[in-house]
Amino acid sequence: MKIPQHVHETIIRISENKRVSPMLLKKTMKEILPMPDDIVRTSLLSNVLNGLMARGPKKNEIVPLIESIFDYCNYRPFTRVVSDPRINVIGIIGSGKKGYKTLNISSASSILAAGMGCYVVKPMSSQPAVLLAVQIFLKYVV
Repeated sequence: MKIPQHVHETIIRISENKRVSPMLLKKTMKEILPMPDDIVRTSLLSNVLNGLMARGPKKNEIVPLIESIFDYCNYRPFTRVVSDPRINVIGIIGSGKKGYKTLNISSASSILAAGMGCYVVKPMSSQPAVLLAVQIFLKYVV
């Protein structure tokens, strides 16, 4: 398989520690995201995203990545999902566990907000151990 032009250029620029323009990142994501082969798509995404993280991402690099994903999914985060303005919805995102198996601040914040009557949206890992821990935890608090 031949690596698409913009993906190739982005990977080269990252590996040479050169600036990657927002436009090049958007073009790169447009080439990667619709790829039908999961293994190829995942490998290229991992290469680009891990490369950016390894050298230290810049704000002007992260925003186009997020916008590209939103565009690909036809997702508009600033449109109102809840039609009743009296309903509070809070989105909470944590940075991950870092290996510790304890309740983190984003989880505690989610529980507090839900207890105050808000609808809470909090993404989490789909790992079996995490799902089991959440199931056990909710059994005791619900």
